[in-house]
Amino acid sequence: MNRNNDNGKLIVFEGISGCGKSSQIELLQTRLKRDGIRVITSSWNSDPTITEIISHCKRTRIFTPITWSILHAADFAKRYVEIVLPALEDGMIVLLDRYIYTSIARDSIRGVDPSYIKKLYDYAKLPEGIIYIRTPVDVAFRRRINRYNKLAFYSSGGDVYGTKNLENSWMLYNEAISSQYDEFFREYTNILCINGTESVERIADQVYAFTMSIVKTRT
Repeated sequence: MNRNNDNGKLIVFEGISGCGKSSQIELLQTRLKRDGIRVITSSWNSDPTITEIISHCKRTRIFTPITWSILHAADFAKRYVEIVLPALEDGMIVLLDRYIYTSIARDSIRGVDPSYIKKLYDYAKLPEGIIYIRTPVDVAFRRRINRYNKLAFYSSGGDVYGTKNLENSWMLYNEAISSQYDEFFREYTNILCINGTESVERIADQVYAFTMSIVKTRT
């Protein structure tokens, strides 16, 4: 990854579905704005044009491992160029709901060569901070069901583990993703690893303290 320096700071949130990333980003954004800090957020798979294509592929289940990888990389690249880089150059704090680590984990589980995946994202800068909300799969699953009351084919790893028992597929898929996160986050020092079973308030306080330690290093 690129280690270029910008005026702003990039902080990324990672963790399996149901770990609480989105809620914590909202809480942190509100808190930073209250402190008078300029902040912007962006979520995975949220560029309108590319998301429409991804949604079509999901509905019709025509994804292959490579097209899955390439389309999500395209969404990331477009947001990176149009949202992330301009905000960093303007001195803002950028909070991202998922970063390239999501693709490395999900794509490799689908059989895509990790070296190929990393090449797709070799322009992306190393974040100033990584917030990894590590949550047991069974806990995350209950949260997911309570919120959506259903399981989606691809987010359950149905294309990897089969659809005979989508609940079991979801558990296996997210266990595999969690193992991937645990493996490659060991090499980072700029990371906050949080127990996702702690209270929302306690997690929010840890996230805020970690973020402020990064914000204060701005020149």
